[in-house]
Amino acid sequence: MAFDHGAIIATGINRMRNKIAYTDIAFNLVGEYFTLGQLQQIYEVILGKKLLDPAFRRIIADKVEKTDIHQNTGGHRPSVLYKYKNK
Repeated sequence: MAFDHGAIIATGINRMRNKIAYTDIAFNLVGEYFTLGQLQQIYEVILGKKLLDPAFRRIIADKVEKTDIHQNTGGHRPSVLYKYKNK
C-alpha cells in the first residue's frame, strides 16, 4: 500500500484520457479565457500525442465561443481569446 503512488497516478491519467473524449474535462484545466493553442496543449498532454490543428478545431468547435478579447504576448499578432460555451 505504501508504494502504490505510481499506480494511482497511472489510473488517473488513463481515466482522464478516456473522459476527455466524452466530457468537457479539459475546460476545467484552463482559465475563463484561453487561446486555442493553450487548449490544444492540454488535450495533447492528456492524450500523450500531437493533434493536427484542423482536426482539433473540429473536435472543440461547438464547445468554444470566440470573444473580442486579444492576448498580446510580444512581437506576434495578438491571439484571439475564447471561452467555454456552457450548454
